[in-house]
Amino acid sequence: MSEEKPLSKEEFEQALRDLSSLVLNTSSSEYTCAHCGEETDDEERADSCRCQSWHWREAFDKFGFDDGENLFNGTDEVAGEIERLGYDVSCDFWGNHNYLITSICPKGSEENLLENTDDFQRGYTDPRKALPEFVIRHLDEVYKEES
Repeated sequence: MSEEKPLSKEEFEQALRDLSSLVLNTSSSEYTCAHCGEETDDEERADSCRCQSWHWREAFDKFGFDDGENLFNGTDEVAGEIERLGYDVSCDFWGNHNYLITSICPKGSEENLLENTDDFQRGYTDPRKALPEFVIRHLDEVYKEES
């Protein structure tokens, strides 16, 4: 058996830099936001870039925000806008799917605008079918789509 000799300080520091580069991927920017082109070494940051394109309706969709897989989720932001219009809003997770808006009630009422009906299925149907027109106009104005 050959006996291993200890690394010199310089060899140890270089080995540590090499290992850090492999583990932390600090050697180059590997991830790029598909929408703004910002580069990052952090895969999570690439998925949660605030610039990314999304629509307010995803806050009502069981499969919105990449079926709940995206690290960015605008549901609470959309809920806040609806609350500003005088509604009580509740959000919850749908199993292992998206975190979404589950109820919208006028203040002081238990009438949920998102109740399932023959024409509307919460989590599946376009929320425009259940929301008052002024709420839709407000959300469309706040979350204008880029052309």
